[in-house]
Amino acid sequence: MSVTSVSRALTIPADSGKKNYSISGFPIVFYTPETRFGFGAVSILAFRFKGDSLKSKPSQVQFGFAYTQNKQVLFYLPFRLYHDRENYICYGELGYYRYFYNFYGIGNQQQSDFKETYGVNFPRLRLNLLKKLKRNFYTGLKYWFENFKITSLDSVGQLSKSEITGSKGGTT
Repeated sequence: MSVTSVSRALTIPADSGKKNYSISGFPIVFYTPETRFGFGAVSILAFRFKGDSLKSKPSQVQFGFAYTQNKQVLFYLPFRLYHDRENYICYGELGYYRYFYNFYGIGNQQQSDFKETYGVNFPRLRLNLLKKLKRNFYTGLKYWFENFKITSLDSVGQLSKSEITGSKGGTT
């Protein structure tokens, strides 16, 4: 995979009385067998909450999008937030994907060169909330949601002709 990047950052010094933050933007170019070439951009906002010291890890929010030669669309917003001197951590991702996956069959009797492609649209929400109980020990909650809607199947393929779990979409 090849990634090309250009960065532009803006930083406000911590002693200015304003929040310390930086903003960077990068173009992205990549290649995978499932996508062929993909193009897009990502921006990254790094900051510290008011009252957190410069020794605290900076929080980060990213926004990215990509479009591929296979007409796939990816929008994603991963984040990692540190608050109150890292006593609270929240991280996860919001996203929307129009993507194609490969299905290679089920079981050991499947031909080794079998491959079936299917399309899906799905939103994604991943949320993890943590509270520090003591040094290097956290407890918390996790919530993940994805709602796969099948948009295309091979009309003569195994997924459309069989009752394979997930072949009609699903929610996790």
